[in-house]
Amino acid sequence: MTDSIKIPPTRPMTPKYFQDPFPTYQWLRDNAPVYPAPVPYGPKHIWMVTRYNDVKAVLVDPRFSSDPKYAGPALKMFTEMLDAFSGAASMNSTDGADHERIRSVAARAFTTRSAARWREVIASAVEQLLDSHASGERIDLMMSYAYPLPIMVICEVLGIPTADQGQLGRWVHAMSSTEPAERANVPVYVRELREYTRATIAAKRAAPDDRLLTSIITACDEEGQLTHEELVVMVAGFFVAGYDTTANLIANGVLALLDHPDQLGLLIEHPDLASAAVDEILRYTDTATSQWRWTTEAVEVAGVTIPAGETVFPVLGAAHRDPTAFPSPNEFRITRRPNAHIGFGYGVHRCLGAALAKLETEVAVPALFRRFPALRLDCERSEIWYKPAMIIRSPAAVPVIPLH
Repeated sequence: MTDSIKIPPTRPMTPKYFQDPFPTYQWLRDNAPVYPAPVPYGPKHIWMVTRYNDVKAVLVDPRFSSDPKYAGPALKMFTEMLDAFSGAASMNSTDGADHERIRSVAARAFTTRSAARWREVIASAVEQLLDSHASGERIDLMMSYAYPLPIMVICEVLGIPTADQGQLGRWVHAMSSTEPAERANVPVYVRELREYTRATIAAKRAAPDDRLLTSIITACDEEGQLTHEELVVMVAGFFVAGYDTTANLIANGVLALLDHPDQLGLLIEHPDLASAAVDEILRYTDTATSQWRWTTEAVEVAGVTIPAGETVFPVLGAAHRDPTAFPSPNEFRITRRPNAHIGFGYGVHRCLGAALAKLETEVAVPALFRRFPALRLDCERSEIWYKPAMIIRSPAAVPVIPLH
């Protein structure tokens, strides 16, 4: 298939690509905006769509489904998670009426207004994490700050016991791993998380409280919109969905600001820019790299016909560097306006927890630099290694020295 198609200088899904995908994104936008990229596992290729308007079109076109029943030979790393979550519909794997029915239940909880009420919860968790580190102590920002925060926040919001946070963190962290040994155990971890979620729902029913999870359970029981297993999968998804994205958004935001000290100084001087800064972090850093879609029929995009049953990657990170959508797209400017990024997706499948993830980052990143204004990397920038992850751009570790 690729014999008649130009080959990018750095091929997608290779080690060099994962460390710096942006030159490949540019080449693809300019030369092959709909490109069948070979992958090392799963199907023989995935279709990468890289121009901003094309990416948005794919995300709203019902012929590009989120339901993996259309996938054909699905990617192994995806089917491991899918098989473990099988037996119930979920927001991430349905379209149309089923998707609307399930999403409508969760949407009541994760609104911009409700997220704003959680600012105090987020600030308290941030201060707790910052208090645990002394100035001059070498830490891995990922494991000591970025990863713990989303679990602490979602557990507090839902009303999950503090004692359970450690185990929940281990499960969801293992599910996002790119290590082969961990990937092999993903079905086990997901099944354990489902069992934990079932037990937690039963406990909340037996002893209701005033927390969000009880409210969701009560609404489901009274209205009958979800089956029991759909409720279990939805609640388990709350733990998983925001973990990796939020953690890497925080870490990539810190790196981007350290890379651009003028923008860091601007943020410190003008804390009211925090929301705009997170928008620019979402656009610039490629944290949310792509999403999965599958063609339900043959579809033409930018003059290229994608057959039915194909795996399609609308590449958000490439769209965010498209100069037709963003002037000077390779510049990092926290005052960028307008900033029509699609870092949380676009259309009916836009991330339900976007407001919460953005607020966590708005609070966590400036707070880190307020507490440790002289924070610096404890390695060369070129030594930051990015995991070979297809959906999230994730630094394996970010060693820093927090300094006052």
